[in-house]
Parts: sequence; C-alpha cells; structure tokens
Amino acid sequence: FSFYATKMIATGEGGMVLTDSRRLAEKLRDLRDYDKKEKHCFRTNSKMTDLEAAIGIEQMKKLPGFIKRRREIASRYRAAFQGTGVVLPGGDNHRDHVFYRYVIRIPRRSKEWLKYFESRAIEVKRPVYKPLHEYLGLSGKEFPATHQAMKEALSLPIYPSLSDEACEEVSAAIREKGLSHVEV
Repeated sequence: FSFYATKMIATGEGGMVLTDSRRLAEKLRDLRDYDKKEKHCFRTNSKMTDLEAAIGIEQMKKLPGFIKRRREIASRYRAAFQGTGVVLPGGDNHRDHVFYRYVIRIPRRSKEWLKYFESRAIEVKRPVYKPLHEYLGLSGKEFPATHQAMKEALSLPIYPSLSDEACEEVSAAIREKGLSHVEV
C-alpha cells in the first residue's frame, strides 16, 4: 500500500506491505534498513516514523468519509459527461467503486481535451507518466492496448478536499466543451 499524499490514506510518504510469507517478511525487513548488515546489497532507509503512523491511524478513521466524498464528486462528473460519448469509469453500478482516480477515456480527442482543461487552469493529467514497457525498453508494438490507453485516457481531479466550487468548475468546463467537440 502506498501512503503518498495523493492516495486514499495519506501519511505524507511511505507505505505498507502485507504478507503471510515469513521468508518474504524477513527479506523486506532486511531491505528497509541499510545499517549494520553483514552483506552489501541495495537497501534503503524505508521505515515509517511514529508521526507518519499517527497520521495514518487518523486517516483510517476518516476513510469512509473520504470514499463518500469521492463518490459524490464522481456522480457530479458522471452527470456533466452525460451524452458526450466519453467513456467513464465504474459503469452504471459503481456502488463498490472508491474512485481513487477518475479516469475517463476520450477516443481520438484526449490531447484536445487536455489542452482545453489546461487553458481553464484545471489540472488534468494522463493516468501515468509513461507505461511500464517503455521503462523496461520493450517495444510498444507488443502492447497495443497500453499504447491506445495512453493516447485516450485522462485523469480528472478527485480528492476528498476538492471543494464543491472546484468540482463545479470542472463540471462546467466539461459541459461547455460539450458534445459538439467529441467524436466517438
């Protein structure tokens, strides 16, 4: 689990690993602390501080409210995109969806929408900076669906502290761009 600032539970940085494997747990404990080791290998100082843990515990108490707010924002976005032909997350029944991100798919027009949101000072990004196969030096020809997703997918702002006003700005921008600009 990642506890980076944009995640569902945030402690500032850090994360957590769960395992039922004693061997894996021992290996992870070895890798998280670089000091006083007999053998050299790549290790980091990856221990969570008490302060970060305290923040995480308080965040856990608020998680149901965070999820409720994300679902409210997602419902507003869904209504704003109604009839535009943009592919939305969660399908019609998003009862169990927590909307960590709100990733839409705009066939053939995502660059135009990205520039449009930028001109409105609304932070919309690609879901990832670069697909994994590119980091690994693999050919894009082997990953056509990933290539297509990178061309079409955009992630809209969605986080619990997003104000109703900011959410309405995004929704209004979507409505203004409208159907006439989307060709599916």
